Amino acid sequence: MRLPFWLAAVLLCSSQGQGQSITVNATDYGQTIDMMGGDMERSSKAIQNAANKAEMIRWSFEDIGFNFCRVQYDKNQELEEGTKNWAFYDKQVATMQQIKAVNPDIRFFATLRSDYDGYGDDNNLPDWLCNYSTKVVDTDKYGIFLADYVEYMSQQGVPVDMMCVAKEWKAYFPADVARDVIIKFNRELTARGVAVPLISDQGFWNLSGCINYIDDVADLGTEDLYGSFSCHDYQDQGLSYWMTVGSKAAALGKPVYNDESSHGGGGPSYGVEPDISSPVNAYRKKCEMYAGGIKGEMMFEIWSRGINRETRAIYCPSGGTGRRMRAYYIMKQFANHVMDSTYVTSDVESMSGVHTMAFRKDDLIFLCVINESTNAYESVPMVLNGTTISKPVIKTCWTSDTDITGAVSSHPASGSGYIASIPAESLNFCIIDLGPAVLALPYAESFEEGLGAWVQSASDNFDWSLGSGYTVTTNTGPSVASDGGQYLYLEGHDTDEYNKTAGIECSFDLGACDWSELSFDYHMFGPYIDCLAVDVSTNGAGWTSNVWKRVGQQHTSSESVWSNAVVDLSAFVGNETVSLRFRGKQKKWHAADTAIDNVIVTGAPFTPFQHWAVNSFSDAPPGTDISSAGNPDGDRLNNLQEWVLVTDPMTADTPPLNISISEPNFILTYDRRSDSGLIVRAGWALSPTSTVWRLNGDGLTEVVIGSGGDVETVAVLIPLDEKQKFIRLEVEQ
Repeated sequence: MRLPFWLAAVLLCSSQGQGQSITVNATDYGQTIDMMGGDMERSSKAIQNAANKAEMIRWSFEDIGFNFCRVQYDKNQELEEGTKNWAFYDKQVATMQQIKAVNPDIRFFATLRSDYDGYGDDNNLPDWLCNYSTKVVDTDKYGIFLADYVEYMSQQGVPVDMMCVAKEWKAYFPADVARDVIIKFNRELTARGVAVPLISDQGFWNLSGCINYIDDVADLGTEDLYGSFSCHDYQDQGLSYWMTVGSKAAALGKPVYNDESSHGGGGPSYGVEPDISSPVNAYRKKCEMYAGGIKGEMMFEIWSRGINRETRAIYCPSGGTGRRMRAYYIMKQFANHVMDSTYVTSDVESMSGVHTMAFRKDDLIFLCVINESTNAYESVPMVLNGTTISKPVIKTCWTSDTDITGAVSSHPASGSGYIASIPAESLNFCIIDLGPAVLALPYAESFEEGLGAWVQSASDNFDWSLGSGYTVTTNTGPSVASDGGQYLYLEGHDTDEYNKTAGIECSFDLGACDWSELSFDYHMFGPYIDCLAVDVSTNGAGWTSNVWKRVGQQHTSSESVWSNAVVDLSAFVGNETVSLRFRGKQKKWHAADTAIDNVIVTGAPFTPFQHWAVNSFSDAPPGTDISSAGNPDGDRLNNLQEWVLVTDPMTADTPPLNISISEPNFILTYDRRSDSGLIVRAGWALSPTSTVWRLNGDGLTEVVIGSGGDVETVAVLIPLDEKQKFIRLEVEQ
């Protein structure tokens, strides 16, 4: 497909490093994001006092696809050795249970509440566990303390899946101390028959602490005790440190998570929206941490903790009603698109203060463009390397002037690019759908200008190719196109392997159709052809394979006439997005050049007659002619006339006529379809062989005297006299 001239110019400028542009490298994959969570470590109790707590929980864990929720374990569990205070967790447990009710797959990540001394080191654990003078922790007792917590939560139906040995408290829990705690913790839970959570240590305040800790773990050789590592970046150490954390963890075979990231809506503003610089800065930091390789995050305190001055993504004053803020809507769109996606690289050209991150899930790319500068960038070329875009790109933008839900705009795409502006101090989330466009019917394609709307499948082994005349391989493929000059085919030499499959897809709107069919021509000459099949997918819900299929060679030479196939798609009508896939497979890499051409997709709603025919012939024997001209009962009426005159198409009969006399008229009544679009009327003549039959208004009057559904009853009135008259019903098609 040829690109418009302006886009070709954009690509040229981008490749030369001139001008402003953003490039997404759509197939340069990084890490898969497998954690996206919301934090309530300090706020799980406050929500129980909110006037709309159920609504706030649905906003947070039903409307947003979080798969983790961070909770706390706390020294108040056992301030005096041997005296358990499980009631301390009552409100947290209630909140956890309510979250699990709306999000059954949620997983809980427990960390130590470690701010009882503000930013100091004292008073985070009971004195019987920790000597604050020597900074020595009784590792056995602490391992039991943690095991008690995990067991209790499991008994409440809210098991903990992941936890830190501590949080932001490395001075008391260096790697060798953590080792001893984890070993005791694991043994205790195993002995009790309780599932052992994965350890993700240690919720460090800064990235330097995490780097040093991972080095210590490597020196001790204790990496098998950990499922992952976790940290925050409150010192804003940035990309290079994130990359170091990621690489050091990867060397031990472990992922890294940010267990306390910002949603950009926090601050002591008493429910007033923070300045736009707050979410801009928060998501600028996300650009750095995902570029550094982290695999997910926990959004810190997604709702208020009952302190009136504290604004969060959901602001709720003490005992009041929660309401969603701008940060909520930004967080929701980000989390729902990033979870379970794979990071792909992106580049910014000549735009100071602009940062990007991009994620891909199947055919959907989510591009975040963060502009922290006061410069606006107009009409910026956005280019996707390695793919094409066939649908408009949907962008949601937040600035200081937009509504809290963002301003949504649509941007036409062409080839591998589109154009969008980047306002000053803004967040721009772009949803780029690489899937095939949904086309209206009727549709026809002979590949004279390329692939048209068809897209190469992403989950196969090689691609379909355009051909004309003979293929490049001898003794296989067609010699000429079926329609026009070009066709699509499978070039075996492109694979150089065995048993490989190629697919090509296109989507159609069958939402208003009662019937639909696919017609295409195919040529299958070659001894190593395995099969050609048509698969169908409705609304992205998996593929129905082999709706049509041919196996092996079907033609005897390249000069053989193409065959035609007609595939009934009636099973898929009513769906607004129906994807068709041609799937070809080769046994060997040569002499297997399957070809297709002249693809036609048709469909429409049933006419009233067709609706009647489907119902009337539902029990008819196979092969019954149900067309309008058919006459399976052998009487004088074809099927169309049977429908119009309301008779039974499977029984030889005539239209029921009721005759009566009411001076001064002879009266005949009959039924007819009111919506047939045909002319149905009575006529009279003095002889049945007359060439002149008189109609309504000429010695005859027709009056509709009743109706029900699509059937109306008509009375024919003819004046009585001494003449003999003949009456007939006419159906004019």
